[in-house]
Amino acid sequence: MNFCVVTRDTVDSCNIVLASQLKLFPREALETLLHEECHVATRAETEEHGPKWQKCMHRLADNKAFEPLW
Repeated sequence: MNFCVVTRDTVDSCNIVLASQLKLFPREALETLLHEECHVATRAETEEHGPKWQKCMHRLADNKAFEPLW
């Protein structure tokens, strides 16, 4: 099951659409949103979960974005 779809309207604009089923699971919805935001932020990186994406996720974790989740 896909939990989200990321579409690009323009070079500088993206939409992250979460699956409606995730409204039953707000913690997973937030985690999915943060995960996908890092994909958008590192969209120029060729490796799906490469070093830039991992750095983005670590930066979020360091800033306690995942604190209510983990």
